[in-house]
Amino acid sequence: MVKFLKIFNFYRQWNKFKIKQLGLIGLFFMAILGMVWLWPVGAISQTSYEPAHLTQLLSTNSCSLCNLVGANLRSALLMGADLKSAKLVNANLEGAVLRAANLSGAQLMGANLSTADLRGAELSGCNFNGADLTRSELVGANVFLIDLGNANLQEANLSGIDMSQVYLEGANLGSANLRGTNLTLAQLVGANLRGANLNGANLTSANMKMANLNNADLRGADLTSVTLGGADLRGANLAGANLEKANLENADLTGADLRGVNLGIAILSGAKLVNANLTGANLSDARIINVDFCNATMPDGKKGRCS
Repeated sequence: MVKFLKIFNFYRQWNKFKIKQLGLIGLFFMAILGMVWLWPVGAISQTSYEPAHLTQLLSTNSCSLCNLVGANLRSALLMGADLKSAKLVNANLEGAVLRAANLSGAQLMGANLSTADLRGAELSGCNFNGADLTRSELVGANVFLIDLGNANLQEANLSGIDMSQVYLEGANLGSANLRGTNLTLAQLVGANLRGANLNGANLTSANMKMANLNNADLRGADLTSVTLGGADLRGANLAGANLEKANLENADLTGADLRGVNLGIAILSGAKLVNANLTGANLSDARIINVDFCNATMPDGKKGRCS
C-alpha cells in the first residue's frame, strides 16, 4: 500500500510538472505571435517619416529626436536648425542649407546631402554611413567621432577641420579638399583619395591601408607612423612630406614626387618606386627590401637600377 501511494504521488507531481511546462511553452508562443503582430507597426515608423514631425521642422526649425526617415527636404532652408538625434535615414537633403545646424547624434545613413551647406554645423556622433555628400561644404563643422564609412565625399570641402579618429573606411574622397585637415588616427582603409588635396594635412598614425591616393597632393603633409601598406600612390606629390616611421610595404609609388621627403625608419619592403623622384630624400634606417627603384631619381641624383 505504501509503495502504491509513492507511485501515485510521483505521477501526480509529474503531471503538475508537464502542465507547468506546457503553460510556459504556451506563453512563449503567445509572445512570439505578439511580436509578429506588432512588428509591421514598428517597421513603418522606421521606414517612413512622421508628417507631423516634418511640419514641425519646417514651421519651427526645430525637431530633435524626430522621425524624418526618407523625408524630402531638398533645398530646404534649415540654417541653425535643431535636429539633435533626429532620424534622417535615406532623407533627401540635396542642396539643403544646414549651416550652423545642430545634428549631433543624428542618423543619416544613406541620406542624400549632395551640395548641402553644412558649414559650422554640429555633427558630433552622427552616422553618415553610405550617405552622399558629393560637393558638400563642411568647413568649420564639428565632426568628432562621426561615421563616414562608405560615404561619398567626392569634391567635398573639408579643408582645415578636425577629423581626427573619424571613421572613413571605404569612403570616396576623390578630388576632395582636405587642405590642412587634421586626420590623425583616422580610419581610411580602402578609401578613395584619388586627386584629393591633402596639402599640409596631418595624417599622423592614420590607417590608409589599400587606399587610393593616385595623383593626390600631399605636399608638406605629416604622415608620421601612417599605415600605407598596399596603397596606390602613383603620381602622388609628396614633396617635403614627413613619412618618418611610415609603413609603405608593397605600396605603389610609381612616378611619385618624393623630393625632400623624410623616410627615416620607414618600411619600404616590396614597394614600387619606378620613375619616382627621391632627390634630397632622407632614407636613413629605412627598411629597403625588394624595393623597385627602376629609373628612379635617387637622393644623390643618380638613377636607380632596373633588374
